Amino acid sequence: MSDTTHELTRSGLNAMAAEVGTEAGPGATTKEFNRALIETFRANRGVVPGELQSANFLLLTTTSVKSGAKRTTPLVYHRIGGRLLIIASTGGGPRNPGWFDNLAKNPSVTVELGAETWEGRAVVLSGAERDALFAAVVKATPTFGRYQEGTQRTIPVVELLPAK
Repeated sequence: MSDTTHELTRSGLNAMAAEVGTEAGPGATTKEFNRALIETFRANRGVVPGELQSANFLLLTTTSVKSGAKRTTPLVYHRIGGRLLIIASTGGGPRNPGWFDNLAKNPSVTVELGAETWEGRAVVLSGAERDALFAAVVKATPTFGRYQEGTQRTIPVVELLPAK
């Protein structure tokens, strides 16, 4: 493994979030940050050392709608009332992230959480349920409220469940 932990800082995370929130969307900064985060996460059994150690990261693998290829994305997760949630914020950008478009069409996913890996299904929440859970996420992590304020779209909330 290369020494990538020095790249995984709050300023690196903020730079990546700023990039994905633009009209152009994710670019080189995001790809490099995600590559380093995935490598470090797997090498340390789900722990990201350094400044980001307290962040709740998981790895989500979806299947690309266009190519059929597996795509792994590191995401911050939230536990609200025993539910495992991810937020398709794209840093408050104008479009949903690619991983969300993929799971909306094929909800079968692989989740790497800590040292565990499991097959799951993604459920896109809606209505009052979505609104209440998003409000709980914003209360815990106000950044997501700022992302919602910065976009016209309703930011999706996704629950990850074990496959049946």
